[in-house]
Amino acid sequence: KKKISFLVLDQGTSSTKSFLFDIQGTLEHSAKIKHSLKRPAPYHVECDPITILEACRSLIDQALSVVKAKGGTIQSMGLAVQRSTFLFWENKSMEPRTQALSWQDSRAHSIIKSFEPHQNQIKRITGTPLSAHFGGPKFLHCLLEDRTLKQEVLSGNILFGPLSAFLTHALTGTPAVDESIACRSLLFNLSTGKWSKKLLDLFQVPRFSLPELVPIEHSFGTVSTGNIQLKCVVGDQQAALIGQGGRKTGTLAMNFGTSGSVQFNVGNGPVLVPGLISSILTSSNTNR
Repeated sequence: KKKISFLVLDQGTSSTKSFLFDIQGTLEHSAKIKHSLKRPAPYHVECDPITILEACRSLIDQALSVVKAKGGTIQSMGLAVQRSTFLFWENKSMEPRTQALSWQDSRAHSIIKSFEPHQNQIKRITGTPLSAHFGGPKFLHCLLEDRTLKQEVLSGNILFGPLSAFLTHALTGTPAVDESIACRSLLFNLSTGKWSKKLLDLFQVPRFSLPELVPIEHSFGTVSTGNIQLKCVVGDQQAALIGQGGRKTGTLAMNFGTSGSVQFNVGNGPVLVPGLISSILTSSNTNR
């Protein structure tokens, strides 16, 4: 009988890491590939999506080699990914059309003031404050700056979404964005679990330019490298809370990486608190 393993990729700001676990949850193998950010102009912070994709593929190949050497198999895998990093890519070829605008990127700051009359509504719908760091403003800023990109988006040839959706598309052939990372788009209705038509219209985002919206626990498809089922995609900070036992209501956890994050499980349903961000911790086809 083949030994079963499970693979997790943690795609962060400065590196991508892999962790291979056996069926008892014991760590069998880990590896890390570093990458860098670029700051080509004030407020611009970018990373290369192809470099990150190649790192993911390399780490998957390494894990497969480790497992095969022991006569085993990887039953499924999950991805934990940095959240507010967005890009445009071609739907058919899956080629990036822009760099990935890092969660640190605030180039859209110049258009934020015009949305301030809507900031209370944005917070009420999304649980997230109006900010240049999130998806909607990044989308609109890029289209205002690049007419060719705008025309291609409107023609339906280009997708816009978080880095996680690009990686999912490139690895499985199917574009999808999970609910935990969709929370960082300023386009996601936290109460209904759907894209908000009001906010899509506000930031001039065509619904067809966004990947399919799916739960965190979901059959995302088969990773062509190694024929592995991708069963979970989640924001890295949510993954950190879950990893520290955070599924229980009332659990608080702190996580320190490139950024520091304090998270608290408030239970079922969004809780809106001034100055704080409310997000989905985990979801499946039957539960949120």
